[in-house]
Amino acid sequence: MATTAELINAFTTLLVTTDPPGLAPIFLGLTAGMNAAQRRQTAIRGTLIAFFILLVFAVSGAGVLSVLGISLPAFRIAGGFLLFFIAFEMVFEKTPGAKGKGERRRNYQGSHPEPSGLPSRDPPHHRPRLDIRHHPPGW
Repeated sequence: MATTAELINAFTTLLVTTDPPGLAPIFLGLTAGMNAAQRRQTAIRGTLIAFFILLVFAVSGAGVLSVLGISLPAFRIAGGFLLFFIAFEMVFEKTPGAKGKGERRRNYQGSHPEPSGLPSRDPPHHRPRLDIRHHPPGW
C-alpha cells in the first residue's frame, strides 16, 4: 500500500501535469457557444479520455521504453534537453518573417528590452526583444 507521502506526490504530479488553471480559459473559449449541459458533457468526455491516456502510459510506459531500449535516466535527460530548448526558444524568439536561419528582430519599437517569453501589454508587433548587442535608439 502506498504511503501518504507517495499519494501526495502522485496527486501533485498529476495536478501539475494536467494544469487545470491553465486549461480553464482554453476550455471556456472552445465551448463558448455551448449551453451548460453540453459543456458538462464535453468536460466529462475530455476528463475520461485524458484519464485513460494517462492510465495506459502509467501501466505500459516502462514496458514500451524497455522494448525500445531506452533507460529511464536517458529518458529524463532527453526530457531535460527538450525543456531547455523550449525555454530557450521562448526567451530568444526568432522573428516570424525572418529570411535567414537564426535571424532576429533588429528594430525595437518599445521603450525597454525584455525577453520575449515574458508577457507584455503591448501588441505583438510592438513588443521589444532582448538582444544584448543592440539597444533601441535613445538609450
